[in-house]
Amino acid sequence: MRDFDLNLVRTFVLLYETRSVTATAEALHVTQPTVSYGLQKLRRRFDDELFRRTGAGLAPTTTARALYEPLHSALSEIETTLSGARSFDPATARAAFTVCLSDLGEVALLPRLMAALPRRAPGATLSVRPLDIA
Repeated sequence: MRDFDLNLVRTFVLLYETRSVTATAEALHVTQPTVSYGLQKLRRRFDDELFRRTGAGLAPTTTARALYEPLHSALSEIETTLSGARSFDPATARAAFTVCLSDLGEVALLPRLMAALPRRAPGATLSVRPLDIA
């Protein structure tokens, strides 16, 4: 595990699901050569071709089919864990926020924000700074 990049799990799962280097690159917001390089690393790691080029895209090998479900499940668990760690409950939050507003924002937005804050986020404090338009 020490020398394995966990980002490659996401690359593998997307390659398996899309059967396309191009679609995987787009989904990951990276270049096609980046995905191809990741696939090369995966091939070396698992000592298998993993995907073969066909007229219809990439076809998974037997090894890739065996790897997909456990890697997909592991990735889902990681994503669930991380998204839960980022959840925010304003009713119980103890946080300080700073908002930068223009003059218009102070007039239009600030009164509504200040009225809602005690009800929705009683443990939150708010600092307002002028927005430097320049």
